[in-house]
Amino acid sequence: MYAHPNPESFCHAILGRFTEGPEDAGHTSEVVDLYAIRFDPVFRVQDFASYVHESMPLEILEKMNLKRRVLDQAGGPIRRFLAARWLRDKDPRAVARLIHAHRPKDVVEQWEKLKAADGLAFIAPVFWLHFPAILKG
Repeated sequence: MYAHPNPESFCHAILGRFTEGPEDAGHTSEVVDLYAIRFDPVFRVQDFASYVHESMPLEILEKMNLKRRVLDQAGGPIRRFLAARWLRDKDPRAVARLIHAHRPKDVVEQWEKLKAADGLAFIAPVFWLHFPAILKG
């Protein structure tokens, strides 16, 4: 994972040298450049679907008021009416399944890469003892 906006930076030079190692050893590697893919590190309402899951304890799902969240995001009055009708007989786990099924595609794509990886490396500058916001996101 690479997080620096300047292709002439010291971090970019490190990236170049680092990727040579696995390739020289006969391994494949993929660099995910967060700036190049225009990764948005800001946690938005639609990102809620990335962490809600039906396997969460029922009391937590109930406290999340998932039906209200779905209705708030449904859109106009007709869509809210249809959503309310669909939600009427659903328990929190069923609503969590629905929400989780609508995870952002870019997040799912990166998760799949992480699951398939045998190793990870993070190359980014350190600002005041912290990684850049794009990497934290």
